[in-house]
Amino acid sequence: MRILVIDDSYVMRRIIKNILETIDDTYDIFESENGGKCLDVLEEGEFDLIILDIPFIEGLNALKNIKAKSNNAKIIICTMESSKNYIMKAVKFGADEYIVKPFNKEVFKQKMFKLKRLI
Repeated sequence: MRILVIDDSYVMRRIIKNILETIDDTYDIFESENGGKCLDVLEEGEFDLIILDIPFIEGLNALKNIKAKSNNAKIIICTMESSKNYIMKAVKFGADEYIVKPFNKEVFKQKMFKLKRLI
């Protein structure tokens, strides 16, 4: 499974990558530090899953652009934004799951297993 982790925090990308490797050490994991730069990574091939930190309204635009470029990929939003309105907008723009930071490893694994059944 090809996975792209997009987060401006190097530490958060490491945390997510470590959790993913405990789930399945055969994942092919790529990283990007923001939604704009990830579009270049998306040109390199299809991804099965994209884990995306989206900061406020600009992030929703990034989500739309990412979904347009990688239509078949499942997308997990992983962000500190927890308002119900924002979550509903993210789902409307193509998010398949939503994780609010800070999260624990078990919550992350549950979302992954749920999506893995769909991939």
